[in-house]
Amino acid sequence: MDKSTQQELITRYALNRDELNDAEDTAAWAEFAADLADSPELQAELAAFQTAAQSIAYSVEPATMSADLHDRLMAKISQSRQIEVVGNVSASLTQLLDIPLTQLQQVADSLENWEAFPAPAIGEMAIWQLDEATNQVAFFVRSAVSGPFPNHYHAAGETVLVVDGDFGGDEHTYRSGDIVYAAAETSHQPYTKAGCLVFCISSMDDKILEP
Repeated sequence: MDKSTQQELITRYALNRDELNDAEDTAAWAEFAADLADSPELQAELAAFQTAAQSIAYSVEPATMSADLHDRLMAKISQSRQIEVVGNVSASLTQLLDIPLTQLQQVADSLENWEAFPAPAIGEMAIWQLDEATNQVAFFVRSAVSGPFPNHYHAAGETVLVVDGDFGGDEHTYRSGDIVYAAAETSHQPYTKAGCLVFCISSMDDKILEP
């Protein structure tokens, strides 16, 4: 799919996902969805468009896209440091939390840098994106078995999105779609009862503590 078509579909998807279910869009959307699943760059760009679209008032009907809509969205993005895209990495990694769970699952499956946590903890992690400007890292953690993940310290706040399975912290068990927050300068040892995949955004200065 050429770049101009990708840009049009990104804009339309950000404004109205249901519009892409029209019969005439079926083939184009299927190709776009495949491209989106394989491209972290497209995923970050889509997240930026979705954030920008929420704050732009426009009066055109969803099925009729204004000729300059894409340009207006790009202008809105460039005016906001929070949603600026620098290189291949979104300046605000939290935008990645807006990516559909199925696509995050596909991203996780495509990563080849998985590393196991030191025993006796379970699970493994894979880094996806870094933002050196904010000293943040976006990464996945997964386990196919039950047990505790490493006890670790948060230099800054952490956000965890449960993509699949169950994930426990404190006295709660979180499931697919739940978001869990951990405060800065705290430590905890989460667990899973039946295995899980979670997407995390945290500080590069976090530390794994001794068992």
